[in-house]
Amino acid sequence: MSLWYMAKDTSKRYYRDEQLLVFIGAKIKEVRLSKDVSIGVLAKECKVDNSQISRMEHGKVNFSMSMLYRIADVLKVDPRDLLPSV
Repeated sequence: MSLWYMAKDTSKRYYRDEQLLVFIGAKIKEVRLSKDVSIGVLAKECKVDNSQISRMEHGKVNFSMSMLYRIADVLKVDPRDLLPSV
């Protein structure tokens, strides 16, 4: 399910697709585990907190494309490998 919502303190609109976030998060976790990389190592290399990686893997946070590329780089995969097939 996709939804639009307004941020309380701005007039900008943000797009958030729950199913997509859950899919990408699960894919990140799958690849991370297959490469035997801990959340701590991934977080340190991506320069974010461990809890941020955990929230990404559970589809709880809407993160940027640059973060997706950073994660892919650390995991040594093509960013497309973390996205659903079209």
